[in-house]
Amino acid sequence: MSESGVGKVVDPTKNVLDLVQAAIKRQDDLRDAETRRITDLSDQRRYYETVIEGMRNASLALLATQVKETKDDLSERITKLEVGNAQTSGRGLGVTAAAGWVMGIVMAVIASPRDT
Repeated sequence: MSESGVGKVVDPTKNVLDLVQAAIKRQDDLRDAETRRITDLSDQRRYYETVIEGMRNASLALLATQVKETKDDLSERITKLEVGNAQTSGRGLGVTAAAGWVMGIVMAVIASPRDT
């Protein structure tokens, strides 16, 4: 047979088995890479959830501080307004009462009998 250029017949079983092993190894490598990718994504998700939680807590603390400062400021302003109103209304009552006394005295003097 060597005269016709046809070589020795080779059993393809070893070649097929080598290709199957290579395919299995490639699938295992891909599976490992996918597992690593999923693990990395999960780690990244946990990291960002922690960062976002910290930012949320900081924002809530800042908001609580701002609300307290606003409440304290408004409370102080309202107190000043109430004190001012009390002082103003007290003055008004004092003037009105004094005017009433003066008018009462004037009326008493006018109404009193005169010695002529």
